[in-house]
Amino acid sequence: MISFIVQYTDKSTLERIFDGPIFQSEEEALLKKEELEEQGHLDVIIESDNDIQLDRE
Repeated sequence: MISFIVQYTDKSTLERIFDGPIFQSEEEALLKKEELEEQGHLDVIIESDNDIQLDRE
């Protein structure tokens, strides 16, 4: 099963959050991405656990 991680830069601390919320569907992750962008967080992206595994190899 693929899971999706939402990563972003916190707007107040400018700290990169690599271990953000994890979702089982891309649709749920997209909704969270939109919510974080509306809150003003920066560089919000969605990574699948498959993408992360490929980056490590």
